[in-house]
Formats: sequence, C-alpha cells, structure tokens
Amino acid sequence: NNPSEASLAKRRSNAVTITHLTPPLAQSGLYKGLAELKDSLTRWRGMDGDDPVRDELEELIAEQAEAVDMGGAAPETLWLKLLETEDALIPDGLHVVGKPISDAARSEYL
Repeated sequence: NNPSEASLAKRRSNAVTITHLTPPLAQSGLYKGLAELKDSLTRWRGMDGDDPVRDELEELIAEQAEAVDMGGAAPETLWLKLLETEDALIPDGLHVVGKPISDAARSEYL
C-alpha cells in the first residue's frame, strides 16, 4: 500500500525491491457488538413510529452504540455507518514472492 516505504527500505538496507503489489482485499463484515447493534437497528427501522416498544429499543441501541464507541449518534446515522463499515474492503494477507496462490484463495479472491 505504500510504495515510498519500499523505496526507503531499499535505500537503508541496500536491498532490491522485486515488486510492490496491493494485497488481496476482503469485505470487513461486522464483529459481535456491531452485528448485535445492526440487528437492533433493523428491528427499530421495521417498527411503526408510534410503537411503544420503539422507545425502549432506542435506549438499547444507545447502550449498544456506546459499547462499540459509536455513542451519541442518531439511529439513522448509526445505520448508515454500519452499512459503510460492513461493506468496507480491508487487506487480506500479503503476496509472497515465489509462492503461487492456492485454488481456494483464488476462488475467494475472484
């Protein structure tokens, strides 16, 4: 991800840079706390505006959001942040020079 870093390393150690490839990417998904928050937000979004349980669920959402350092945001804003986080792409491992990619990794990558 940082070609200038490879150049600096090469200069410092008299090394040879063979290649600098972007690592394969994978979807980040959601871990336990964020997945629970998304489930609560999904229920909240499906409720009628005058449903009495909706206020209780908003309190639960606020507590869950605070637990995952997303407190202080409105439920609609939390929903958009969660969707963005879930669909984000993150690096998934590194390329290894001289080692071919396995069939399983290739099918996952494509």
